[in-house]
Amino acid sequence: MCFIGDSITDGSENGGVPWYTPIVMRHPSLRCHSFATGGGTSSSQLKAFQASPVAADVYIIAVGTNDVRFRDAQKGAVCETQFIENIQQIVTLASTLSPAARFVFIAPWCSIPEGPIPPISPIEKEVWMHKYTNSLEAYCLRHAYVFIDPNPSIRLIVNDPILRADFLIDHIHPNGAKGVYLYAAAVYHHAQHSSRPNANTAE
Repeated sequence: MCFIGDSITDGSENGGVPWYTPIVMRHPSLRCHSFATGGGTSSSQLKAFQASPVAADVYIIAVGTNDVRFRDAQKGAVCETQFIENIQQIVTLASTLSPAARFVFIAPWCSIPEGPIPPISPIEKEVWMHKYTNSLEAYCLRHAYVFIDPNPSIRLIVNDPILRADFLIDHIHPNGAKGVYLYAAAVYHHAQHSSRPNANTAE
């Protein structure tokens, strides 16, 4: 299993505990590889994967949040079209390595309204988040990949100034205790209602 993502997948901000830790703890025989870095975008993680690709049975890809936040072509995708192009390049390379691989995509992670989001306003951030999320969901539907949007469950907690103190360490990162369990549980819950499991198809 190969995880591709940003600091939430890497655990670089909470002492090294990725969001998926509670899931893999239940399946100790899983062999996991991570292409996740703090500040990771669809562009940077594509480059990392191209530089050192890994074959896997399942790829779980969770990027996009920093593409939206940075709005910088030198760092990430500045529109949903480029975002999907980056995603497709990852899928194409992974499918070359593992023709029978399955792909699971997680919507760009949400953050609290008060979080730092230069150089765009909170309203603009939400608009772009919806564009990236909707484009990713449509892409997954076209290719019969699994799409999971855990944000509705996560927002119930992180948008509450009192509740989120027990789960987040800042505007977006789950802590290594309750936080990662919240994110893992949200992914698991919404996976039950996700776009249908995929056949492996790559353009």
